[in-house]
Amino acid sequence: MDVDVRGTMSVLPGICQPFLTWLTGKALPGQKASNHSPHGHLLVPGAFVIVGVAASAALVSRGLGMQLGLLPLTWLVTVSGARKLQLMIVHQCAHGTFSGSRRVNELVGAALSLLLTIEPFKRYRAKHIELHHAQHHMTRRDPTVVFLFDKVGLRPGMSKPELWRRLLLTLVSPRYHLGMTAERIASVARGSPSELAAYVIFWGAVLAIVVILGAELVFAVAWLVPIVLLYNVSSCLRLSSEHLWPAPVAERQPPGRALVASYSTGIFLGEATPSPELGGISAAVAWARWALRMLFVHLPARLFVLVGDTPCHDYHHRHPRSREWMNYAYARQKDIDAGAPGWPPYTEVWGFVPALDAALSALSRTCETVYVATPAPVRAVNGASHA
Repeated sequence: MDVDVRGTMSVLPGICQPFLTWLTGKALPGQKASNHSPHGHLLVPGAFVIVGVAASAALVSRGLGMQLGLLPLTWLVTVSGARKLQLMIVHQCAHGTFSGSRRVNELVGAALSLLLTIEPFKRYRAKHIELHHAQHHMTRRDPTVVFLFDKVGLRPGMSKPELWRRLLLTLVSPRYHLGMTAERIASVARGSPSELAAYVIFWGAVLAIVVILGAELVFAVAWLVPIVLLYNVSSCLRLSSEHLWPAPVAERQPPGRALVASYSTGIFLGEATPSPELGGISAAVAWARWALRMLFVHLPARLFVLVGDTPCHDYHHRHPRSREWMNYAYARQKDIDAGAPGWPPYTEVWGFVPALDAALSALSRTCETVYVATPAPVRAVNGASHA
């Protein structure tokens, strides 16, 4: 019998439930939404970046010592904020849902793209909507597929151990990190003249200040490590688990909404609470183990890989222009409570490693012939009906 992992957590006090919803990415049935705002989703990760960078700079400035052991924590805070700015704010700006103003969406998306030195916003928006949310979704033209095939070296039909080996080697490969960094810089050069000028002026000024202050080491440790190296690791792990892969033709879902739904699943972080039948020392040990795993296994995965609304990415592909994106976990559960009208039932995986394993298993089962230039028989452009 399948265990309702999130449901087991309902035994904890109500004051804990909003935090558990954020940590796991899944709301309880009928749970009242926390009513977040777009500006809150922008300000919180922005504060993470500022605090993380400032704390890293302070640690480096104080010289070598035991305090440098805190750098992984400050790096985690920085990369978590930066990844959420991209995966949630820039993403929603691309869909036109961060603000009701197209101009605001463009300004915020462009400013964050400049800060993070990622692909200029207008180019990203066009590729994302046309190739990831249209008939090319999960085909050889989809940017996610291109990345995993060309940068990570994954291939359909490979054995799962080989897929795992290639992924893990990529995470520590200097070639991958140098290539990704070069690609991020090159993407700037492919932007419009005004976008290129903005990048050159902004980063030229930043680097000039760094050199004048003699803060090259501080800049490298506090900014380049989390925003380049760790950012690349987080991106690779997220993209590797983001979608399930097309089944072999004989097992393929029929075209339309069923096919779109088959490409995504909810990825939630956490595990069932201890059995209420336990008592005494056994209960205390089980609850201590549960709390430690939530804090030291699932929380880091939430902060480093599955940031923002990414646990509910399946909801986003069903409703890409939903105005409820700010309360993503509650919106997804509300859709489930309503019976997911017009769509197949939602599916879910608990734990990041099991979710990644499921994605690699699906890729191992599919075949190379699926990935041709011909679009899939699906059209899902920015909220249009999936025929």
